[in-house]
Amino acid sequence: MPAPTDRGYAVIYKDDSGTNLAVCTNLIDGGPYEAYAVHFRVRRLDIDKSIKFKRAGRILHTTQPVAVYGEPGVVHVRPSIPSADRSVATIP
Repeated sequence: MPAPTDRGYAVIYKDDSGTNLAVCTNLIDGGPYEAYAVHFRVRRLDIDKSIKFKRAGRILHTTQPVAVYGEPGVVHVRPSIPSADRSVATIP
């Protein structure tokens, strides 16, 4: 059974529990708005190389909507429209 996929702006942030990734419906004034899905204590992020991030204070967010889905031990972030290069990028 395929993993459910959330679509929106991905937001990466850290707190006392570790690294978390939220999916938001929109960006308002340069920041995330209306998170509707959260992946807590992410062990590994698999981010397509074509995804661009912007720093806003202590968080990173994607500059365009993306597709996010999780599997045991990893959360994948992909373009809403798949790219030819599915290489993993590092987080700035």
